[in-house]
Amino acid sequence: MKCFERLIRDFITCSLPDTLDPLQFAYHPNHSTEDTIAHLHRTALSHLDSRKGNYVKMLFVDYSSAFNTIIPSILSTKLEILDLSPSLCQWISNFLMDRPQAVRVGKHVSPSLTLSTGAPQGCVLSPLLYSLYTYDCVVTSSSTDIIKLSRGWCNQPNVSSTPDLPDLETIYSKRCWTKARKIMKDLSHPNNGLFSLLWSGKCFRSLKANTEKMRRSFFPQAIRTLNQNT
Repeated sequence: MKCFERLIRDFITCSLPDTLDPLQFAYHPNHSTEDTIAHLHRTALSHLDSRKGNYVKMLFVDYSSAFNTIIPSILSTKLEILDLSPSLCQWISNFLMDRPQAVRVGKHVSPSLTLSTGAPQGCVLSPLLYSLYTYDCVVTSSSTDIIKLSRGWCNQPNVSSTPDLPDLETIYSKRCWTKARKIMKDLSHPNNGLFSLLWSGKCFRSLKANTEKMRRSFFPQAIRTLNQNT
């Protein structure tokens, strides 16, 4: 079943425009937590840097069991607005509705319960369906951004015994260069337009920074690192 879900997921992804929900950093290739922080940091610093007296307000909202909030009928309507075929919308609706679930503990199994809301946890399609369910949650003011992110877990490797570990500045410069190259190749990335070549075609245009904090933030440093390695 998961193989079939992957086919459906890839088909839906290919049918969607690259410009759909550009600030959706969850469940999106090359849009990691690192990209989210860099974008949020630059957005805030750019506003503070533009005029003295400016300030930034941030509101963080955490949805618990987000996949369980999907209502299939509402999702189906949104998919139709995105011009997905009626047969595909109907298949997704049938996939999410009348799902039997039970709990097994050892040899004991609970009575079955039928669910018609939400998307299954661990399902290949669930992250994409939730992204599409929330794609129209957008701002109505040019001075506001809504950035969407999914929480995740990562395992930190134990580097205490690693010999000849480079210094932090070298590690950071290399990481800046690698991340900047990925953003430049991804035209759908919300910060792709920050990397523009000068008329010579050899160096990138520096970003304006009125304060030291802005100058030392990720994107200005990434551009300086790229120019140093050209």
